[in-house]
Amino acid sequence: MKQEVLAIFRMMVDGSLTARASMRVVNVLTLFQCIAANKETRHKFVSSSVPNFLVPLILFECPLDVFENVRAVTLSVVGILCQARESNVIQWAVESNLVE
Repeated sequence: MKQEVLAIFRMMVDGSLTARASMRVVNVLTLFQCIAANKETRHKFVSSSVPNFLVPLILFECPLDVFENVRAVTLSVVGILCQARESNVIQWAVESNLVE
């Protein structure tokens, strides 16, 4: 799943992001939503550093319309993580500059 996220980075930078690639990463992000929402998997998810790969998806400026859905679902993953109000999640959000 992390490979799908990394693959979209290259497409974002060179402007070759397609609707199909966008949907593929949205599907992965939807799975990340489930992992983030589950109390038993949330801590391991944050500890795995996978959420660090999501930050650029939020911050990247992309003029392509297909990217907006990716950004929205990525924000949803972060929102689900932060709703838990667990100390390790809040610490990650502050350290990754998502929360000031």
